[in-house]
Amino acid sequence: MPPSFDGQTYDPQSDAARLTAQQVRIRALMLDAQWRTPEEVSQALGLRLTSGTTARIRDLRKTRWGGFNVERRHRGDPKDGLWEYRVAGLLPPEDPAFPSDAPALVEALRSDPEAAVLGAAREYAETCMNTDDPVEVQSALDRLTRAALNL
Repeated sequence: MPPSFDGQTYDPQSDAARLTAQQVRIRALMLDAQWRTPEEVSQALGLRLTSGTTARIRDLRKTRWGGFNVERRHRGDPKDGLWEYRVAGLLPPEDPAFPSDAPALVEALRSDPEAAVLGAAREYAETCMNTDDPVEVQSALDRLTRAALNL
């Protein structure tokens, strides 16, 4: 499995759990498709660094964090440089970042979307009860999120 985060200052031992927890919380908040500035996201979740929040929001575009369509626009006067973001569903299939497992997921959802969501929810709950590994929890949450967004 590729590393969850990267960058020159990233240290997996000291950063992985903290950044994964931030990523999961930001994704959960942003899935309501509401426009928010990084500062609003940080305040809502009690996070300190808005720049880190912006990075976590942008990370939602990456396949390993869900492959979401993250939209961005200016809030107010563009000269002020204030941006806001929202998650607007999954990336379209023609996008190069579209997750490779998506065709099988879409087919399963077409055949019985409610069962797919219930199964994914059950798997997520079991994973949360049986592991402290943030990557495993993240993966189960990814599957649940995909199922719910396609219901």
